[in-house]
Amino acid sequence: MTFLRLSLLLCSALTLAACGTAPEVLLDSEYPSDSDADDEAAGDDGLSDEDTGDEDTADESTGDEGAGDDATGSDGSQGEDDDTDDQAADDEDAASEDDASEDEPSEDEVVTDPCEEDGVLCAQLVFPSQYSGNPRELAVSLYGNLPAFGPPNFVLIQDTSPSVVASGTYDIVVDSGLPSNGSYHLYAVVYDVSGGQWIPTPGVDLVAETPAITFDGSAIDAGVVTMEYSSWF
Repeated sequence: MTFLRLSLLLCSALTLAACGTAPEVLLDSEYPSDSDADDEAAGDDGLSDEDTGDEDTADESTGDEGAGDDATGSDGSQGEDDDTDDQAADDEDAASEDDASEDEPSEDEVVTDPCEEDGVLCAQLVFPSQYSGNPRELAVSLYGNLPAFGPPNFVLIQDTSPSVVASGTYDIVVDSGLPSNGSYHLYAVVYDVSGGQWIPTPGVDLVAETPAITFDGSAIDAGVVTMEYSSWF
Protein backbone atom coordinates (compact mmCIF):
# COMPACT_ATOMS: atom_id res chain seq x y z
CA MET A 1 0.00 0.00 0.00
CA THR A 2 2.87 2.41 0.75
CA PHE A 3 4.39 1.70 -2.62
CA LEU A 4 1.11 2.60 -4.25
CA ARG A 5 1.02 5.95 -2.49
CA LEU A 6 4.59 6.79 -3.56
CA SER A 7 3.74 5.93 -7.13
CA LEU A 8 0.77 8.22 -7.08
CA LEU A 9 2.80 11.12 -5.64
CA LEU A 10 5.45 10.65 -8.30
CA CYS A 11 2.83 10.61 -11.05
CA SER A 12 1.27 13.77 -9.59
CA ALA A 13 4.58 15.61 -9.62
CA LEU A 14 5.25 14.64 -13.21
CA THR A 15 1.79 15.67 -14.26
CA LEU A 16 2.14 19.03 -12.54
CA ALA A 17 5.40 19.69 -14.25
CA ALA A 18 3.96 18.74 -17.64
CA CYS A 19 0.54 20.30 -17.46
CA GLY A 20 0.82 22.90 -14.77
CA THR A 21 -2.21 21.44 -12.97
CA ALA A 22 -2.01 19.46 -9.79
CA PRO A 23 -3.97 16.24 -9.92
CA GLU A 24 -6.41 15.36 -7.22
CA VAL A 25 -4.62 13.58 -4.46
CA LEU A 26 -6.50 11.15 -2.30
CA LEU A 27 -5.95 11.46 1.37
CA ASP A 28 -5.04 8.46 3.43
CA SER A 29 -8.48 8.39 4.97
CA GLU A 30 -10.06 8.18 1.53
CA TYR A 31 -8.07 5.17 0.48
CA PRO A 32 -9.82 1.91 1.26
CA SER A 33 -7.96 0.05 3.92
CA ASP A 34 -7.05 -3.58 3.71
CA SER A 35 -9.54 -4.38 6.45
CA ASP A 36 -12.33 -2.61 4.53
CA ALA A 37 -11.52 -4.59 1.41
CA ASP A 38 -11.54 -7.76 3.42
CA ASP A 39 -14.89 -6.83 4.99
CA GLU A 40 -16.40 -6.12 1.61
CA ALA A 41 -15.12 -9.41 0.28
CA ALA A 42 -16.44 -11.16 3.34
CA GLY A 43 -19.78 -9.42 2.86
CA ASP A 44 -19.95 -10.59 -0.72
CA ASP A 45 -19.13 -14.10 0.41
CA GLY A 46 -21.84 -13.85 3.06
CA LEU A 47 -24.41 -12.84 0.49
CA SER A 48 -23.32 -15.70 -1.72
CA ASP A 49 -23.61 -18.07 1.19
CA GLU A 50 -27.04 -16.69 2.01
CA ASP A 51 -28.11 -17.07 -1.60
CA THR A 52 -26.80 -20.61 -1.58
CA GLY A 53 -28.60 -21.27 1.66
CA ASP A 54 -31.80 -19.89 0.18
CA GLU A 55 -31.38 -22.09 -2.86
CA ASP A 56 -30.75 -25.11 -0.65
CA THR A 57 -33.84 -24.26 1.37
CA ALA A 58 -35.84 -23.88 -1.83
CA ASP A 59 -34.51 -27.21 -3.06
CA GLU A 60 -35.42 -28.86 0.22
CA SER A 61 -38.88 -27.32 0.07
CA THR A 62 -39.29 -28.48 -3.49
CA GLY A 63 -38.14 -31.94 -2.48
CA ASP A 64 -40.60 -31.99 0.40
CA GLU A 65 -43.39 -30.89 -1.90
CA GLY A 66 -42.41 -33.62 -4.38
CA ALA A 67 -42.42 -36.17 -1.61
CA GLY A 68 -45.79 -34.85 -0.50
CA ASP A 69 -47.12 -35.16 -4.02
CA ASP A 70 -45.81 -38.71 -4.22
CA ALA A 71 -47.39 -39.55 -0.90
CA THR A 72 -50.63 -37.89 -1.95
CA GLY A 73 -50.59 -39.76 -5.23
CA SER A 74 -49.99 -43.07 -3.51
CA ASP A 75 -52.70 -42.45 -0.95
CA GLY A 76 -55.08 -41.34 -3.67
CA SER A 77 -54.44 -44.45 -5.76
CA GLN A 78 -54.85 -46.68 -2.73
CA GLY A 79 -58.06 -44.88 -1.81
CA GLU A 80 -59.47 -45.34 -5.30
CA ASP A 81 -58.60 -49.05 -5.25
CA ASP A 82 -60.28 -49.49 -1.85
CA ASP A 83 -63.40 -47.68 -3.08
CA THR A 84 -63.54 -49.91 -6.17
CA ASP A 85 -63.21 -53.07 -4.08
CA ASP A 86 -65.90 -51.89 -1.67
CA GLN A 87 -68.25 -51.08 -4.53
CA ALA A 88 -67.67 -54.50 -6.12
CA ALA A 89 -68.37 -56.21 -2.78
CA ASP A 90 -71.57 -54.19 -2.36
CA ASP A 91 -72.70 -55.13 -5.87
CA GLU A 92 -72.09 -58.84 -5.17
CA ASP A 93 -74.03 -58.66 -1.91
CA ALA A 94 -76.91 -56.90 -3.64
CA ALA A 95 -76.96 -59.52 -6.42
CA SER A 96 -76.97 -62.34 -3.84
CA GLU A 97 -79.87 -60.73 -1.99
CA ASP A 98 -81.81 -60.34 -5.24
CA ASP A 99 -81.27 -64.01 -6.13
CA ALA A 100 -82.34 -65.09 -2.66
CA SER A 101 -85.46 -62.94 -2.81
CA GLU A 102 -86.37 -64.43 -6.21
CA ASP A 103 -86.00 -68.01 -4.93
CA GLU A 104 -87.99 -67.43 -1.76
CA PRO A 105 -91.75 -66.97 -2.06
CA SER A 106 -93.08 -63.63 -0.94
CA GLU A 107 -95.37 -63.29 2.06
CA ASP A 108 -98.36 -62.83 -0.24
CA GLU A 109 -97.42 -65.83 -2.41
CA VAL A 110 -98.82 -69.11 -1.11
CA VAL A 111 -97.35 -72.36 -2.44
CA THR A 112 -100.10 -74.94 -2.82
CA ASP A 113 -100.15 -78.58 -3.81
CA PRO A 114 -101.74 -78.89 -7.28
CA CYS A 115 -103.53 -82.01 -6.07
CA GLU A 116 -105.44 -79.82 -3.60
CA GLU A 117 -106.90 -77.61 -6.31
CA ASP A 118 -110.44 -78.07 -7.55
CA GLY A 119 -110.88 -79.98 -10.79
CA VAL A 120 -107.58 -81.91 -10.45
CA LEU A 121 -107.16 -85.69 -10.30
CA CYS A 122 -103.99 -87.14 -8.77
CA ALA A 123 -102.70 -90.66 -8.29
CA GLN A 124 -99.40 -92.53 -8.11
CA LEU A 125 -98.80 -95.75 -10.00
CA VAL A 126 -96.34 -98.22 -8.45
CA PHE A 127 -94.72 -100.87 -10.66
CA PRO A 128 -94.01 -104.41 -9.40
CA SER A 129 -90.50 -105.31 -8.23
CA GLN A 130 -90.31 -108.25 -10.68
CA TYR A 131 -91.07 -106.16 -13.75
CA SER A 132 -88.59 -106.75 -16.59
CA GLY A 133 -90.59 -105.81 -19.67
CA ASN A 134 -90.06 -103.33 -22.50
CA PRO A 135 -92.85 -100.74 -22.22
CA ARG A 136 -94.42 -99.36 -25.38
CA GLU A 137 -97.21 -97.20 -23.98
CA LEU A 138 -98.86 -96.20 -20.71
CA ALA A 139 -102.60 -95.48 -20.93
CA VAL A 140 -104.78 -94.04 -18.16
CA SER A 141 -108.54 -93.91 -18.66
CA LEU A 142 -111.87 -93.72 -16.85
CA TYR A 143 -114.44 -96.51 -17.16
CA GLY A 144 -118.00 -96.38 -15.90
CA ASN A 145 -117.99 -100.15 -15.35
CA LEU A 146 -115.46 -102.96 -14.92
CA PRO A 147 -114.15 -105.21 -16.30
CA ALA A 148 -112.97 -102.83 -18.98
CA PHE A 149 -114.53 -103.76 -22.31
CA GLY A 150 -114.54 -101.55 -25.33
CA PRO A 151 -113.36 -97.93 -25.46
CA PRO A 152 -113.10 -95.96 -22.20
CA ASN A 153 -115.47 -93.16 -21.24
CA PHE A 154 -112.59 -90.70 -20.78
CA VAL A 155 -108.99 -90.96 -21.98
CA LEU A 156 -106.68 -89.09 -19.59
CA ILE A 157 -103.08 -90.10 -20.51
CA GLN A 158 -101.40 -91.80 -23.49
CA ASP A 159 -97.64 -91.77 -22.85
CA THR A 160 -95.74 -93.45 -25.69
CA SER A 161 -92.35 -93.26 -23.95
CA PRO A 162 -93.04 -93.90 -20.28
CA SER A 163 -90.34 -94.42 -17.68
CA VAL A 164 -91.27 -97.80 -16.23
CA VAL A 165 -88.79 -99.68 -14.05
CA ALA A 166 -89.06 -102.33 -11.39
CA SER A 167 -90.37 -100.86 -8.10
CA GLY A 168 -90.58 -97.46 -9.80
CA THR A 169 -93.43 -94.95 -9.66
CA TYR A 170 -95.35 -92.78 -12.08
CA ASP A 171 -97.19 -89.65 -10.89
CA ILE A 172 -100.56 -88.81 -12.41
CA VAL A 173 -101.72 -85.20 -12.32
CA VAL A 174 -104.68 -84.40 -14.60
CA ASP A 175 -106.42 -81.03 -14.61
CA SER A 176 -108.39 -81.19 -17.85
CA GLY A 177 -110.69 -83.62 -19.67
CA LEU A 178 -112.29 -84.84 -16.42
CA PRO A 179 -116.01 -85.45 -15.96
CA SER A 180 -117.88 -82.78 -14.00
CA ASN A 181 -120.03 -85.38 -12.26
CA GLY A 182 -120.68 -89.12 -12.04
CA SER A 183 -118.69 -92.12 -10.80
CA TYR A 184 -115.87 -93.74 -12.76
CA HIS A 185 -113.07 -96.25 -12.25
CA LEU A 186 -109.48 -95.22 -12.88
CA TYR A 187 -107.95 -97.83 -15.18
CA ALA A 188 -104.25 -97.94 -16.15
CA VAL A 189 -102.36 -100.22 -18.54
CA VAL A 190 -98.67 -100.52 -19.44
CA TYR A 191 -98.54 -102.12 -22.89
CA ASP A 192 -95.35 -104.02 -23.67
CA VAL A 193 -93.83 -104.08 -27.17
CA SER A 194 -94.82 -107.72 -27.32
CA GLY A 195 -98.16 -107.15 -25.57
CA GLY A 196 -101.72 -106.34 -26.61
CA GLN A 197 -103.18 -103.36 -28.45
CA TRP A 198 -106.49 -102.59 -26.78
CA ILE A 199 -106.77 -105.62 -24.54
CA PRO A 200 -103.84 -106.35 -22.16
CA THR A 201 -101.93 -109.56 -22.76
CA PRO A 202 -101.85 -111.71 -19.62
CA GLY A 203 -98.40 -112.15 -18.10
CA VAL A 204 -96.95 -109.47 -20.40
CA ASP A 205 -98.77 -106.17 -19.83
CA LEU A 206 -99.30 -104.41 -16.50
CA VAL A 207 -102.75 -103.28 -15.32
CA ALA A 208 -104.28 -101.43 -12.35
CA GLU A 209 -107.76 -100.25 -11.42
CA THR A 210 -109.49 -98.38 -8.60
CA PRO A 211 -112.89 -98.50 -6.99
CA ALA A 212 -115.43 -96.05 -8.37
CA ILE A 213 -114.48 -92.40 -7.87
CA THR A 214 -117.13 -89.71 -7.57
CA PHE A 215 -116.46 -86.60 -9.61
CA ASP A 216 -118.08 -83.32 -8.59
CA GLY A 217 -115.51 -80.70 -9.61
CA SER A 218 -113.52 -80.87 -6.38
CA ALA A 219 -109.94 -82.06 -5.97
CA ILE A 220 -109.48 -85.83 -6.12
CA ASP A 221 -106.48 -87.79 -4.83
CA ALA A 222 -106.76 -91.48 -5.70
CA GLY A 223 -103.57 -92.23 -3.72
CA VAL A 224 -101.23 -95.11 -4.48
CA VAL A 225 -102.36 -97.53 -7.19
CA THR A 226 -100.34 -100.76 -7.47
CA MET A 227 -99.89 -102.28 -10.93
CA GLU A 228 -99.68 -106.02 -11.56
CA TYR A 229 -99.26 -108.33 -14.52
CA SER A 230 -102.53 -108.84 -16.37
CA SER A 231 -104.33 -112.16 -15.92
CA TRP A 232 -107.27 -113.89 -17.56
CA PHE A 233 -110.64 -112.80 -16.35
